[in-house]
Amino acid sequence: MLIEFVSLQDSSVSIPQAQIIQQLNKAKILHQQNKIEEAESTYQNLLTVSPDNEDILFPLAQLYLQTARIEDASDILKRLCIQVPNKVHYCDLLANTYAQLKKFDQACNCYLSFLQNNSGTANTFFNYAYFLKSAGQYEEAIAQYKNALKHNIAQPEEIYVNMAVIYSDNLHLVNKAIEALETAINIKPEFVPAIYNLASIYEERGDKDLACRYYQEILAIIPNDPKVQARLAENKTFTNSNSDLARSIKANLSNKFLDTESKIDLNFALGKIHNDSKEYDTAFDYYQKANQLSAAHAPQYNRIGQEQNTSDNIKLFGKDWFENAPVQTDESPIFICGMFRSGSTLTEQILAAHPAITPGGELDIIPSLVAENLNSYPNSMSEITKGELEKFSGTYLSQVKKLFPDAIKITDKRPDNFLYLGLVKTLFPKAKIIYTSRNPVDNCLSVYFLQLAREMNYATDLDDVAHYYSQHRRLMAHWKSLFPETIYEVNYEDLVQAPKQSISSLLDFLDLEWNDACLKFHKLTNPVKTASIWQVRQPIYQSSTGRWKNYQKQVNSIQWLLNNKY
Repeated sequence: MLIEFVSLQDSSVSIPQAQIIQQLNKAKILHQQNKIEEAESTYQNLLTVSPDNEDILFPLAQLYLQTARIEDASDILKRLCIQVPNKVHYCDLLANTYAQLKKFDQACNCYLSFLQNNSGTANTFFNYAYFLKSAGQYEEAIAQYKNALKHNIAQPEEIYVNMAVIYSDNLHLVNKAIEALETAINIKPEFVPAIYNLASIYEERGDKDLACRYYQEILAIIPNDPKVQARLAENKTFTNSNSDLARSIKANLSNKFLDTESKIDLNFALGKIHNDSKEYDTAFDYYQKANQLSAAHAPQYNRIGQEQNTSDNIKLFGKDWFENAPVQTDESPIFICGMFRSGSTLTEQILAAHPAITPGGELDIIPSLVAENLNSYPNSMSEITKGELEKFSGTYLSQVKKLFPDAIKITDKRPDNFLYLGLVKTLFPKAKIIYTSRNPVDNCLSVYFLQLAREMNYATDLDDVAHYYSQHRRLMAHWKSLFPETIYEVNYEDLVQAPKQSISSLLDFLDLEWNDACLKFHKLTNPVKTASIWQVRQPIYQSSTGRWKNYQKQVNSIQWLLNNKY
């Protein structure tokens, strides 16, 4: 049913109201008939007559949203928010368009403006908090979630889960995260997201028994939950591939209605179970199946593109670039980088045992700076200004300080930051880079056995992993040639063979005195949010060195890495 105007704005062009209503109804009919261009033209013509009319602006905004013209939709919604500042629906829509455009600060400003002129509802505060978190304003996000609770939001257990995520992942206040999750469970005892997150936190803290207890609680609520079965497999050590959990997982895999993501989880889990049980051929078969399923739902790895990216880095960031770099600072942040599964987590955990070091974990500050400001990196760096570089360095330092206000030295352990060392060394010439390396075949096999994020699409094919490894080594050779004094390589095999000697040299590189606690790193209870979580909860061990020999026939195609420079 078509809705007529309640009122019309005055206009310098005098057209009878009945005629405007007729044209608006025509536009709506055209819109319903999917005659988008004609409908848009009619709406726009009406706006020349009545430019601030809500009844014209809103259907036009809907048209733009339905046709994915997000920029155009945001322009119209901005006008609606100005003309009708008390309608939160327009605020919600505008904030969502900004979010789609990755303009999270502007999404937050929508709610800030609305709340300055209107009283908010519980849902308004919830939405505001959600976008504040996306914008990196974590403390304010917590404050707005609390406002939502004060306004008696429905399903408050969900709010406590969201707060716990911020406390754990962003503010590094793990005890507050646990408190929030326990509150959620008190409100709703069988609230699985809260139980799952609580299990994950105890897993990250190294408490296997408590983690498994909570995972088992979930299975009592949702029997055969694939993700929980996979986590249990990761948290246990198996000597028998015919265990109750293994049989349960295999039965679950036979379910023809099982979704692909669950099949991936369970095949990785069975790979781990059979690997633990020393049934290596069967283990590889499951890992291969998991990766084949993953590859079918991810973009294909582009070898030529990766080679070009490496070449572009080497070409742009040469000796001349750094001699003429405009930013000069005495700040010397510490970065730990290299291939995933190369020992970076172990290295950071060893350093975390030193009283002068605070482990930052996998901070996404540098990758986010690149993604948000430097399209087509590294080539976009050729036109960078001194002002932009100073802004980037200030942003990095302020964000780290905000996360770790009392830290003396912080480690930024984001393995793939090796791709951005040109930017890092431009911003911070005195930055210290710890490069972790490992036997290349062991490293590639370990990556292949790990369920990585979809964007790391090289990980689903062993030959692609080897290619990516060779390009990483080619790029690191370039950085090491430019910065021999400020890049220190920690080799995993050397570390496990002679830990004290390796750790002592590493501490010397960082201008730190020896501390015996670094040999007892496995006793730390700080959260570890990587796949190496259990490996750093025990003393240095050698069982992961030479692992590839258990899979000699499967890794035959990548053994060239052992003798190849790149």
